[in-house]
Amino acid sequence: MDKPAVIDGVKANSAAALADLQPGDRIIKIDGIANPTWEQVQPRVMISPNQPLALPFQRGDKVLEKPSSQAGDFVRSRLRRMVSRRTRHRWRG
Repeated sequence: MDKPAVIDGVKANSAAALADLQPGDRIIKIDGIANPTWEQVQPRVMISPNQPLALPFQRGDKVLEKPSSQAGDFVRSRLRRMVSRRTRHRWRG
């Protein structure tokens, strides 16, 4: 989770698709932290469920910002999957 917060995939009709996020988009700021890692994004997203999230991101050479609850929902679901995978891996030894 200490990797840069880069979107790795987007399913059709998902929260990410509704927020217009695309694979390769990189979150460039959250709560005053520039170029955050997923580890830095997690607590800021999880403490405000169902709230719109101002999420500036970089796509190629453009910087976009689309405040939306869908962006927050997508990031929350991605973080849950990452934590779940790390926990399963840890349990397997």
